[in-house]
Amino acid sequence: MKANPDAPDLNSLRQKLWIAYALVVFLVIGLIFATFPYWGFLLSSKEQMTHAMAIAKDTPHREEVLKVIGPLRYSGFRDLMKPDVYVTLDFEKKQWTIHNVHTFDEKGNVILAEGKYGVCGDLAIYAYQKLRPVFEEKYALQFVKVAEAGYFNLGRGSHIVIRVIDKTLPFGNPHKIFLLDPSYGRYGSVDLFDQYYPLEEFAAGSFKTDPPDEMSDLGGGPPILINDRAMLFFAVDGVGDQFDPNNYRFVLKAAKRYGYMNYEIFVIRKRNGKMDMLEKETPVSGLLPEKVYKKSKEVLQKLFQDHEQRFKSV
Repeated sequence: MKANPDAPDLNSLRQKLWIAYALVVFLVIGLIFATFPYWGFLLSSKEQMTHAMAIAKDTPHREEVLKVIGPLRYSGFRDLMKPDVYVTLDFEKKQWTIHNVHTFDEKGNVILAEGKYGVCGDLAIYAYQKLRPVFEEKYALQFVKVAEAGYFNLGRGSHIVIRVIDKTLPFGNPHKIFLLDPSYGRYGSVDLFDQYYPLEEFAAGSFKTDPPDEMSDLGGGPPILINDRAMLFFAVDGVGDQFDPNNYRFVLKAAKRYGYMNYEIFVIRKRNGKMDMLEKETPVSGLLPEKVYKKSKEVLQKLFQDHEQRFKSV
């Protein structure tokens, strides 16, 4: 039987199919890398951290700790939305205060928004209040103010964690000291906290958020939210070198995780007695959840207008 000279060469056909298959694979890989920033936005556009719980197996009262801190989420957004929250400015001392941002019950215990949302101080005190009866017989609990590499570096602010000390063991024993971070869901030996740097210690019961107000210097203020890639926070400062009743600003600022730069993304200000608003596009703008960012702008405007009304009535 003679071969048909017009029939396709099978080897040549297979080779072409493999080339086409390889091109498709490379195209898919290229699309994945090209759209990676977009996927990062989707993953980061949540209100809170999505980190996995990091709780070591050899920690004391592990199950009780997990039950308490597992549901907790670091967010100040809901506290700012409370109807009784307002801001006052001290032009002489160059400070500002946000009032009623913390909530307590009749016994002085911290009440978290929806039972799980709060900033680090509130979360630490809440965890302490819940866990103290479990630990108090054998362990001492201390509050520790720390710098943390992700968001609370030495140039930006500080973070609150709990130190758990076994009173029955000598110093130097690897099971003597553990650290507990209710905000980030971490609990273990000091080795688990290599991105933390201790700044100041507080004895149990001496660190409080009571009264319900929070005072800040110009340019600083409380976080509104933290997710995996960015932090959003609220600040008040002056206009240039002026800070007086006719020159001040309410600002939404944002920072990348592990970054030192604070970016202003939304400003409502009074400049020479006239009010205006500015919105800025920055490298962190796409890393924030649109719904919360939009609501945060509304809250900022409400606080600004409320301050104007209160100041006029004085």
